[in-house]
Parts: sequence; structure tokens; C-alpha cells
Amino acid sequence: MTVVARSLFRIYRPIIVWFWCTVAVVAAVGTAVLAQVAEVKLSLWIIIAGHGLKWWLLVIGVMLVATHFKLYLANGVTRRDFLLGAGVFGAITAVGYAAMVPIGHGVEWLVWTAFGGPPESYPAFSAAGAVREFGHLLPAALGWLVSGALITAGFYRFRWWAGLLLLVPAALPLAVTDALLGIFGPEDTPSARVLPYAAGLTVSLLLTAAGTAAFYLQMRDVAVARTAG
Repeated sequence: MTVVARSLFRIYRPIIVWFWCTVAVVAAVGTAVLAQVAEVKLSLWIIIAGHGLKWWLLVIGVMLVATHFKLYLANGVTRRDFLLGAGVFGAITAVGYAAMVPIGHGVEWLVWTAFGGPPESYPAFSAAGAVREFGHLLPAALGWLVSGALITAGFYRFRWWAGLLLLVPAALPLAVTDALLGIFGPEDTPSARVLPYAAGLTVSLLLTAAGTAAFYLQMRDVAVARTAG
């Protein structure tokens, strides 16, 4: 792991812990309340954590460019080292976030079992289901991270109107991945999609890889923006 990646993990560690603790509390309280008034037909953990992780990774992608890029270069880090370290940090974070959803689903299932078992309509937990959830969420996590960084890079490098024009292509990794691999269909199972999983995964990863390459090309020699005032 690079020095930049280790430094970014130190910065984001408390934020990551806070995020997952908040998701756990909200999911637990929400499930307890829902169980008192209606039959639980979904996993609040999957819904809240699955959607939340994508938005957080989008924000992290934005912050890497808007905040950390200039600070690290001002302290002697080269563009190449920062981009490499940020890429390592982002990839590991995306994997960890995607893994937390099936792990949390398993814990949620165990809690239900300890209290007499979940309702029949609740999405059952299994090893195969956990792999499926991870396989859908990891490409989404990577796509949202890359889109966040790419959107911000467009505004960082170019004038505001050019950044606006680049919004649509920059958002393609997150939008296409969600459309092809979203897991929030009926009863928390993968929805019927336009393409089979393998084809959808291939298209999503190719778009994310293209977005990563475009991000690198924009940032590898960009001038450091001056601080206002």
C-alpha cells in the first residue's frame, strides 16, 4: 500500500466507522419499529447500506479531487503518486463497503433467528446470496466512486460550462451500473435487467475503466487550482 493510500485511510477511518455505525443503528431501530406495526418483507440493512454506500463513495470521489489533490501536491506529493495512492485507497474502500452489505445481512439474519426467525417473506441469507449481493454492489461502488472523481475533475480542470457539458459522460459509470446491476428489485432480489449478469458486469466494468482512464488523463498534468482569496 502506498504512503498516500495509508494517509487517506487515516483520514477517512473515523468517517467510515461513523458511517457504518449509523447505518447499523438506523437499520436496527427501523426493523424493530416495522416489526411492531407490519410484517417485515425486506431487509432494511440491504436497502439502507446498499444505497448509502454508493452515495458515500460518490462523495469520497468528489473529495479526493476537490480537497485532497491540492493539499497533497502542496506537501510535495507528485501527481502520479497521489493518483496511484488515491486509486488504491478507493479500490480497497469500494471492496470493503461492498462486502459490508452481505456481512450485515448475515448478522441481521442471525438476530432474526435468535428471536424466533424472520417472516417467510424476509429475504433469506445464504452464502450464494451473499456472493450475489457482493457481485452486484462492488461494480456499483466502483462506478459511483469513479463518477464522483470524474465529475469533479471536469470542473477542476476546465471552465464551469465545460464541466457541465461533461456531467453526462462522467455520470455514465454510476448510471449504467445501477441500471444493469441494481439489486433492489422485488423482495430484495436482483431485478430483471436488460442484459444477463455477465454481460451487464462486463459493460459496467468497461465503462468504469474508461472513466478511470479519462480521470487520469485529466488530472495527470492539471495545474493546481489557486486558493480563493
